[in-house]
Amino acid sequence: MASCSVARHVRKGAHSCVECRKRKLRCSRSSETAQSCRRCEERFLECIPQILSAPSTSKPSRKTRDRISWLEDKVHNLTEAVQALQQPTAGTISDLSLEYSASDSEAGETDTCSDIAIPTQPSYLNALFNNSILNSTENDATGRSNPTSSQFSHTIRVALQSLVPSKGNVISLAETSSGWLSLLHDIFPIMTDIKSGYDILSRHDEVLRPTANPLTVASWLLIVAITAQHNAGPRHQITLRNKKPLNGPRYSRLVAESVERTIIVRDQLMISVEGIATMTLLVRLHLTHGNFVQAFLLLRRALAIAELLGLPWATPRCLLWQHICTAERFQNMLLGFPSVTQHYGLGQLEPVLVDGKIVPPNFLLRLSSLALDINGPSDLRNHSTSLSEIQSAITKRDRDLKDLINQMPDNWWSDEATLSLSDRLIKHIYHYMTLRLHLPLLLRQDVSERGLQSRAACIDACRALLQGYIDVYPLILEGYFIQRILDLQIFTGAIVLLLADHSCGVHNHDKGATTDMPSVSMKLIANVVQAIEHHSENPRSDIAEQTLGAIQTLTELLGTDDSDALQGDTVLHVPLLGKLHVRRKTESEASIDFDPSIPDFDMAGMDIDQVATSNFNWSIEQAYDLLFYTATQS
Repeated sequence: MASCSVARHVRKGAHSCVECRKRKLRCSRSSETAQSCRRCEERFLECIPQILSAPSTSKPSRKTRDRISWLEDKVHNLTEAVQALQQPTAGTISDLSLEYSASDSEAGETDTCSDIAIPTQPSYLNALFNNSILNSTENDATGRSNPTSSQFSHTIRVALQSLVPSKGNVISLAETSSGWLSLLHDIFPIMTDIKSGYDILSRHDEVLRPTANPLTVASWLLIVAITAQHNAGPRHQITLRNKKPLNGPRYSRLVAESVERTIIVRDQLMISVEGIATMTLLVRLHLTHGNFVQAFLLLRRALAIAELLGLPWATPRCLLWQHICTAERFQNMLLGFPSVTQHYGLGQLEPVLVDGKIVPPNFLLRLSSLALDINGPSDLRNHSTSLSEIQSAITKRDRDLKDLINQMPDNWWSDEATLSLSDRLIKHIYHYMTLRLHLPLLLRQDVSERGLQSRAACIDACRALLQGYIDVYPLILEGYFIQRILDLQIFTGAIVLLLADHSCGVHNHDKGATTDMPSVSMKLIANVVQAIEHHSENPRSDIAEQTLGAIQTLTELLGTDDSDALQGDTVLHVPLLGKLHVRRKTESEASIDFDPSIPDFDMAGMDIDQVATSNFNWSIEQAYDLLFYTATQS
């Protein structure tokens, strides 16, 4: 035993025992010959002197070269571990990739994105996002299986499959799905091969397979969730394993939250053509719930991923890119935000009319392209731009819009009863766009000839918007996502019409003219209120509830002449417009009429657009949070 033969010596210069050194105390003995120090004697401890052990010779010291080699091996192992954890990028095909529909591939359509070669994306994107150190391409090329990816896919698949309804529930839902699916593909097409209730039912067993693709399951669930949202009655209760029966709206929200949590947050899944298609479906479901913020952000993310994949440059007629561009421009046209796709050309646009019939997707793409210059909030409150520049810009946009509308057939205007639901919807959207186009001059109270023309066009658009709401809303399926958008539009249109007609009536009265415009508008608004109340037989949206309250408050306020009736500043929160402040004038203010055409009046220094009407001042305050509307969760 060589280790036992090594001599053990007391450390040189070490006077303290082991216990005193550990406690950082002074070690003193009662005498020089004492075996224990005083503190060890007091604590009845064995006083052990510090000893010096010879170094062990069982493990020789390693050279510097060996230590460097050992560190290099560790770095190599860590690199391999990171590569194993890293999911395949969009340029590779993994078990999480989603094949496009077999029907599309068999048909050999060259204008779809199913044949996109991701390696053809721009070189600058490759330079930005390709990392040669942590690149999994070589590992994937070797054909080795990735157990981490397989387990990851299995976890997501199991979580989503737990939300698959029973086959009986799916049969019940499929019976009512064909109507909204056909309307969806006619007006707002999306990249999915599910076009009927039969397609939903036929894929029920497929999504329950142990090898089902998570993106396939997610897309199917989103279609089912949108269908369930349209069926809120007790007849369509959704039964899930180990859960209580859920009605349609609650089930659809559960699916949206689960897909968001398991699929959307995974960048390795979303950076693919199939991931973008799944996101567009979730955008529709968010709009159905009235979650405009989530829909706006998710669609912007889909566009960013599409740019990363090189879809704008993949092929001149990439349907997926056209679909998301149309959805983005349509959404920004409704919300009044500038488009982020305005610098991308979509190639040669398809004709609006085919065999004398309107093609709704082509019309909406043209209409939304014209709306690229209508920025909404920036136009409404852009005081840095002169009034003449705004007038000329609106004149140009109005001329382009009329050129598009002149292509419509004659019965589009004369015979409303013969129009299909899709034609009525796009006509309704046209009136809303006309309203937003002329709204800046209305808010500035421009009394020039061009300003009065914009005022008249804005009032006509508001009236057509309200009348279209009365005629079209009952024809739309309950829970369809366009209902929330119509509620937002009617909220804005009714408030603008009340203010514009009140101001118009005052100006006509000052000129000694008589008009029935306010009375016509009040009758129309009363019909809208009656229509909204009639919808109360079904659960109406919280946006409609606020519309009723705002119309009633503003009508009573503008209709009273009693100066003591209402005092103070009444504030109404109007989505897509802002905070509306209406205040009765004081006696000193009543004799002073606000005239924004006065050259000395400083418009650039104001934060709000103020308008004076008769006995009232009203102003619209900047409130960009009101451009979106967060629906109340039910």
